[in-house]
Amino acid sequence: MRVLPAILAVLAGLGASTRPALAQWEIFAERMPADGSWATYRMSAIEEGKPDKVTEVKVSSRDGTVVRGVPCVWLEIEPVKWLGQRNKGRLSFLIPRTMDREKAGRLIHEAFEILFTDPVRGPWHMRPEDVADVCELVELRAVWKFTPQGEEAAKDGKGVTHPCSRIGLRGDLSLDPPLLKRIDTVLEGVIWRDESKPFGVVRAEWVMTERKGSDTEVERRRMELLEWGREAAPPKPIEHGDRFTYWKLIRR
Repeated sequence: MRVLPAILAVLAGLGASTRPALAQWEIFAERMPADGSWATYRMSAIEEGKPDKVTEVKVSSRDGTVVRGVPCVWLEIEPVKWLGQRNKGRLSFLIPRTMDREKAGRLIHEAFEILFTDPVRGPWHMRPEDVADVCELVELRAVWKFTPQGEEAAKDGKGVTHPCSRIGLRGDLSLDPPLLKRIDTVLEGVIWRDESKPFGVVRAEWVMTERKGSDTEVERRRMELLEWGREAAPPKPIEHGDRFTYWKLIRR
């Protein structure tokens, strides 16, 4: 097997697992809560005429010590897929404790480390230079715009109403790997935030339009807060595993 074609074949199939992730996890990084905080969300993929495809994810925080003189925290999401991996696991971003909205929109680039813990194959991690290398290979570009739209109450996943600030969201993403068709994605939606809740997000809805050559696909998503709290006991130590290599993508 030639390495480059194998890598491109894997990266070409990342759309379903990578681009939606870029539309989701950035919105949690803007305001990180106290260490040990957690929240669960119902994630719904909505297609007209069909039952919603519903999953549930947990978002949590833990201490990330100090990296290069910057106080850091881990943003962890589970169970999710990452970079086209077959199994769902825990995805962790080591980020500065204080991030403005612009930096949060560049989550994968601002992270000091990205760690994926596969329940079957074990953990492996990426450093900033690994992320930059992958993004350069597939020419991944992402531009985010967040627009405050005033105050508006919103319901969480249990039907409870919260006083929220409403924020418009638009993302323009492109993926243009060599020898493969370019993929352009436009994401438009709304986030409702209540800063008294961990991670701030009560509800989010968006429409994602993907164009690949002459083909166009439209996907609707909804995210709703279900539960939240804070762990009393410290979490288990993090295992970082091996550093990223392209074989991690090929040997899924």
